[in-house]
Amino acid sequence: MKKQLPKPENWQDFEDLCKMLWGEIWKIPLKIKKNGRAGQNQNGVDIYGVPKGEKGYWGIQCKGKDDYTSAKLTVNEITTEVGKAKDFNPPLQVFIIATSSNKDVAVEEFVRVLNIENIKNGGFEIEIYCWEDIVDLIYQHSIVLDFYLKSIKFRNEYDFNITLNNSENDKTIISPLYYRGLITDVLKKQPAYNPRSMVRGNILDLTVGFDGFSSSKEKNMACCLLNFELINCGNKVLEDWKLLLQFEKRYKYLGYRNSAEKQNISDFLKSDLDIKDNNVVYCDEKPLIQRDKRDFELWITPELDLYEIQINWKILARDFSLEGNLILEIEPTYEMKNLTNEVNHSYEIKSPREYSKEAIIYK
Repeated sequence: MKKQLPKPENWQDFEDLCKMLWGEIWKIPLKIKKNGRAGQNQNGVDIYGVPKGEKGYWGIQCKGKDDYTSAKLTVNEITTEVGKAKDFNPPLQVFIIATSSNKDVAVEEFVRVLNIENIKNGGFEIEIYCWEDIVDLIYQHSIVLDFYLKSIKFRNEYDFNITLNNSENDKTIISPLYYRGLITDVLKKQPAYNPRSMVRGNILDLTVGFDGFSSSKEKNMACCLLNFELINCGNKVLEDWKLLLQFEKRYKYLGYRNSAEKQNISDFLKSDLDIKDNNVVYCDEKPLIQRDKRDFELWITPELDLYEIQINWKILARDFSLEGNLILEIEPTYEMKNLTNEVNHSYEIKSPREYSKEAIIYK
C-alpha cells in the first residue's frame, strides 16, 4: 500500500510535526526541545534532545519545502546548515536534516559522502529524511499519525494567514533612511549694522512659527510602512474575529501615520485599529468569509541598528484561534550629507565629528 499524506502548509507546522515525531522516535516526548525562538541564531539546529539510551545531543534542522513554488532542497543549503551545526554547543553526536522536499538521488548521495567525510574528521553523523521517509515514520507511530490527521482536518475547516508587505515568507526586510556625514563648525558671520533694521516692520524675521505639530509637508524617511494582509484560507467563515499583534519593544515609534506627519484627531478614534504601547488590535464587525481579505497599515521607526524585531500575532474568532510570528529585518540605508554648525566665537570651534540622524524630507 502506498502511504500518502499532504505536506504541512508552512514551516512552523512542519517544525511542530518533526518535534512530535522525533520525540516519539527518541522516546523523549517531554524532553525534546525547540532551539530558541524564530529570528535568533540557532547554529543550524531547530530541534534538539538526548535520545533515550544515548549520552550526547542529537540535533534536527527542519527544511520546509513545497510543491507549489517548486522549492527543492539543494546541496548548498545542506553544506551551509552542516557548517552552522558545527558551532552548536555542546557538540552534536548526530545531525539530522528533515525536509518536506521529495526524495532526490543526487541529494541523498551527497549527504552519504558528506557523512563519511565528517565522521573521518571527528565530527557528527549526518542523516537526511525527505518527505517520503518522514511519512513512513509517521505511519510507524500511531500517536503522531492521529495528531497529524486531526490537524489536517481542522485546517481544512478553519485556517488563516497573515502576510507583511507582500513577503512570501515570515521575514520582511525594511530599510529606514538616515543622513550621516561630518559636522563642521564655522564662525557665524555678523550682519552689517543697519539702523533701519531697528524700525518696527523692518526687523529681520528669524523666527519660525510652531503650532505643536510636525508640518504635514514633512516625511520621515526612517519611518517605514508596514502593510498587513489577512486572509481566511479555510473552508469556514470567521465570525466575531480580531487580530492581536505584539511588537518587541525595540523601536522609537509605532503608529497610524508617518511620524513626521501631522496627526488628525480622527487618527485617534479609529474603531477598527487600536494601538497601545507595543500592542495592536485590529478588528472588523463584518465576518471574514472564505478567501476574503482584509488589510491595514502601520508605521514604525526602528532604532538605528542592524537587527530584527519579532511580531507575535494571534487571531481570535468564534470556535477558532491561531497564533504565529513575523520577523522584521532592519537594514538601514544611508545618504551622505555634511553639515555646518555656526558658532559665535572661535574658541567654540571643535574638530569635525560624525553624526547620524533620521532623514526628513518635504513631500
